[in-house]
Amino acid sequence: MIKNWTGTDIQAIAGDTINDASNAMMLCKNLQDDFGNFLCWFEPSGESNKYYFNTDRNIKIIQFHDNSNIGIPLPNPTYLAIHAAFAKVFDASGAGMYIDGVFRDVERIGVLSSDGLSDVITLLNSFQFSQQAAGLSE
Repeated sequence: MIKNWTGTDIQAIAGDTINDASNAMMLCKNLQDDFGNFLCWFEPSGESNKYYFNTDRNIKIIQFHDNSNIGIPLPNPTYLAIHAAFAKVFDASGAGMYIDGVFRDVERIGVLSSDGLSDVITLLNSFQFSQQAAGLSE
C-alpha cells in the first residue's frame, strides 16, 4: 500500500530512520489524537518545511522551525507524505469507522521499540491484512 499510494519503497523507510527525531513532532492533545487517527494531514506547500495542514474544519499554513539550538531534525517530508496519503484515502473512502479497529489490531501486535529494531514490515503487513478484512483493500 505504501508503494502504491506514495511511490515510496518500504525498505527505504524501514531502516535506521524510523525512530529518528525526524519521524516525530509535538502536537497539542486534540491534534495528536486527530493526527494519529488520520483525521488531519500535512501537504507540501512548495516551500521548504512549509505545509498546508488539512483538517475536516479548515486548512492552515504551518512552517516547521527548530528553536532548540541543538539541531533537532524537522519532520521528514517522506513520512508526512505517507501519512497524508493514508489520511486522504481513508477520508475519501469513508474508512474512518474502521480506523479504530485497525489500530487496536496494530496495538495487539506491538509498537515500535525504542531501540529501533521494530519489525516495521510485519506491522505494516498486519495493517494491510486488517484493511483487507475490512474490505478496504484488494
